[in-house]
Amino acid sequence: MLRVKEKRLWKIVAFIFLAVILIKGCTYNVDYPENGLCNQAEEMFILDEGVLVPDDKYSDNALTNDNEKGLAPRLWEYEFIWPEGRNQEWEEDIIYFAQMFLFDHPLLRNVQIPTSDVESILSGARFSDHTDNFHDAKLRDQFLHKIHKLISFIPELEDHEIIFSLSEIATLLGDAHTGLVLNRFAFQRLGHHYYPFDFIYFSEGFFVRSVSAPSDSLEYYEEALYSRLLAINGVDVEQMMEMLSVVIPHENNYQLLVRGDLADLMQHGELLTYLGITTGGETEFLFENLEGDVFRVNATARAVCRDVYIETTFIDINVEEFLKYSRPKWQWFEFLEDYNTMYLRLHNLFGTPATPSLEDFYLSLAQETSKLLETRKIDKFVIDLRDNRGGFLEYFEILFELVYSERSDFGSVYVLINHYTYSSGVVAAAILKNYIKDVLLVGEPTSQPPNFFAGTSTYWLPNSNLSFEVSRVYFRILPDYLKDTLHPDILIPMTFEDFINHRDPVLEAIIADVN
Repeated sequence: MLRVKEKRLWKIVAFIFLAVILIKGCTYNVDYPENGLCNQAEEMFILDEGVLVPDDKYSDNALTNDNEKGLAPRLWEYEFIWPEGRNQEWEEDIIYFAQMFLFDHPLLRNVQIPTSDVESILSGARFSDHTDNFHDAKLRDQFLHKIHKLISFIPELEDHEIIFSLSEIATLLGDAHTGLVLNRFAFQRLGHHYYPFDFIYFSEGFFVRSVSAPSDSLEYYEEALYSRLLAINGVDVEQMMEMLSVVIPHENNYQLLVRGDLADLMQHGELLTYLGITTGGETEFLFENLEGDVFRVNATARAVCRDVYIETTFIDINVEEFLKYSRPKWQWFEFLEDYNTMYLRLHNLFGTPATPSLEDFYLSLAQETSKLLETRKIDKFVIDLRDNRGGFLEYFEILFELVYSERSDFGSVYVLINHYTYSSGVVAAAILKNYIKDVLLVGEPTSQPPNFFAGTSTYWLPNSNLSFEVSRVYFRILPDYLKDTLHPDILIPMTFEDFINHRDPVLEAIIADVN
């Protein structure tokens, strides 16, 4: 068997890099030795002669960790099926991808995994005292089978087919936080091709918000602006979503729709070819304009590169003029004097060096609210989590305590959510709704349920340099909640008609109630 010490120097360097990552993975859990996260004797694997097999022994050169009594993940040994060149580079990428999944993801590890719950979040702790074993042996076997099958087909597959096959394997886990990072930025440098239409999703479907093309063809494509996508090459949008569900990690259908928008999936030429929707040549897009007329536009996907000058035309809408939640600041608040309403906008839950820390922000909100309450009661307290894609929950307890302790001085408390509300944004909404009296969720269902895997680590495939993320922690916010989305108490969808007519129906409904 070909072992690491017999490999060329650059492979030794690669394995040293892997060792550093594994050591980091153990020291990550130094504060929680009771979890036994580095004691992985029951779940170690060797990639040997193309077969992943369980291994319950440690080799002589196993890594050590003093905090875990010398128990740590062993290095991997693997005999490559494909001896050199492009095939071996992809094999190395696939093996590395599999390693990180097996070492990190709770569903593939037979160990106790840290969890986070409401008590730990509101106490400012990272994890709760409770751990769980989520290991799914059947799923792991399925994962390994898919990995080996993909490796065996490397010479027969185009690069983009390998990429989306890896994404398809990640989708098996049903974890929206885990998988390849699929976006235009990642694929442009690989020379991937995109159709000229940029879509935005609303409750009625996908609409063209901009077109990008060389100047000599831009006018032809501009006809599609403001139009709703009906089909691509005869495949309607509903069918496309079903096809995407096999390739794109998600936990509900709203997440698929959101990723179709955010990740430019509906205009990604290689992805549509992988799904069998196009053949890579001229493609027919079927649209419906605002007057209800149906028309066709033929388009060819082109690589986005600096050598070709591309012009872009956008729909003529300044969202900041009418959508409060679209302002570029990440977190801000404003007292709406005319409506006796405190409006808090949390676009995400990240802090940056250019803005006050989340702690300072929440404290300033609490101070301003307390000052107002000295002279009046506040009719409405609105917490806008629409489009909130998550972040960190540090200091969230300050906001919770403000709303909880002053609840009797607020006439109503509304938490606004939509299809783009995700990850920690869902956690924040679920906690406010379920642990404070008479809080109403308003808007649209979220793109994730309140219980999910997250706490991701990010890795890069060594040859293709594509990044991927793997969850390590389980968030159990509403233990008895079994639905795949957080549903609003009051459903108010945002339509494209609202958008182009400069209306925010959710905030309008709340303010109308104030009056």
